[in-house]
Amino acid sequence: MTVSDVLLRNCAWGFKCDKNWNDLAPTSFENIRHCGACDSPVHFCEDDQQLQYALARNWCVSFVADPTATDWRPVDPSAASTGLVVLSGHPTFADLAASNEVFSAPAADFASVEWADQSPLHLLGYRVGRKGLSLAKRRRLLEAFYAALLPAEYPAIYAEHWGPPASPERRAAMTQHVRWLARQAAQRQNAEAMSVAIADWEKDAAFIETADW
Repeated sequence: MTVSDVLLRNCAWGFKCDKNWNDLAPTSFENIRHCGACDSPVHFCEDDQQLQYALARNWCVSFVADPTATDWRPVDPSAASTGLVVLSGHPTFADLAASNEVFSAPAADFASVEWADQSPLHLLGYRVGRKGLSLAKRRRLLEAFYAALLPAEYPAIYAEHWGPPASPERRAAMTQHVRWLARQAAQRQNAEAMSVAIADWEKDAAFIETADW
């Protein structure tokens, strides 16, 4: 299909967005960027199925569309399921926490958070900084997450980013995410107050990248 434009749609502020994908700030997900105008994540949809999933959940989306192409058609979000798509056969967050003491189960309302801002690492208890986990506990958690199936409740549209357990893709996604956390914190006005957390993230990223797992 010929690329005619990259469209942004479904802005929660209710206006036609004049931004394009390259205007948005990168996140730790390759297919999600952050819009500073409305302070929301924008999801890049590569196919009709992803677009239906995102629009049914009222997410801001970016997608390539050429209305003159024979295989292009508008998506009707009312035809999409609004239920949470789960990873069939995977353990739940509670299952992982019960099976390995390095994990902790998220709060009861975890499914109400914006998934783009909540990594499975964070939801399973990964914390840095003065009030975070010790270096030894963080490394045990990172090693366990590297080998674990993603929690069943984690949306499938995000799960692909993390790759299979114990794979180069999982290692790369973990490294990328932790490094992104450090970069984001370093750009904040209170970066100096977050120096311990930033140092922890940088150490953890180097550990993930080189660990003999």
